[in-house]
Amino acid sequence: MASLRSQVPDSILSTGHLTIATAGDGPPYTYKDGGKLTGLEIDLGRAIGCTLGLPADFKTVAFAGILTGIQGGRYDLGMSTISDTSEREKVMNFVSYQTEGTALVVAKGNPHKVASIADTCGLRVAVTQGGITQQLVEKQNALCSDKMTVAPLPAAADGYLAIRSGRADVFLDTFGTALYTSKNGNGTGEQLEVVTGKRYGVGYQAIALPKSADGTKLTKAIAATVDHLIESGVYGSLYTARGLEQNEMKKVKINDAAKYENSFLDLD
Repeated sequence: MASLRSQVPDSILSTGHLTIATAGDGPPYTYKDGGKLTGLEIDLGRAIGCTLGLPADFKTVAFAGILTGIQGGRYDLGMSTISDTSEREKVMNFVSYQTEGTALVVAKGNPHKVASIADTCGLRVAVTQGGITQQLVEKQNALCSDKMTVAPLPAAADGYLAIRSGRADVFLDTFGTALYTSKNGNGTGEQLEVVTGKRYGVGYQAIALPKSADGTKLTKAIAATVDHLIESGVYGSLYTARGLEQNEMKKVKINDAAKYENSFLDLD
């Protein structure tokens, strides 16, 4: 689209493509299926590139190297379930294109009728040790008259196993990942159910870009392009296809992390 392409800095146009860094290990957003990179962020990145006439050239790198690689000029932008924070905004630009949060995962059929985190009082609750989910559960448990039995576990895979094996009643994990795991997992996901009515620890996930003059110009161009994809219905179709409509935004935001930082640990 010419009007959007004209907003892209010449330094990017001259390369003929967008170099996008991604970790490729965070389903359903960025992961490999049969050796091929796929996921919602991959689809969105390709749609952005197509709209701008700049094919998306994804580079799979360790997550820890994405932001420093963008700052060092190795990549034009990053798309890899990147959280927008005020601290990061001091040195980089962020185009927030979706919200993400924590979901409650239960056994198929939801035998304890869990509808919110308040319903976990008195239950066996698994969390990933040291993460936001542990903070949420500890805050809720302090309000429970019938205390939870909390099990901090080393990895998310352990939490899903705890639900399937009956060692836990509830597990908390990222909403999109929980939804993906409940639908996949080589059949093991059939034993799981995601409580979809409520998310906790909600914040932005964003496209990361440089804070240089050209980087800021590209930031505005990318934001306008994603807004165009929202308005055209392309964006919505990507979310519908993966069952992630709860994460959609009606309009992107640039460097807006402060909106959620004071409510990140809100309960019901």
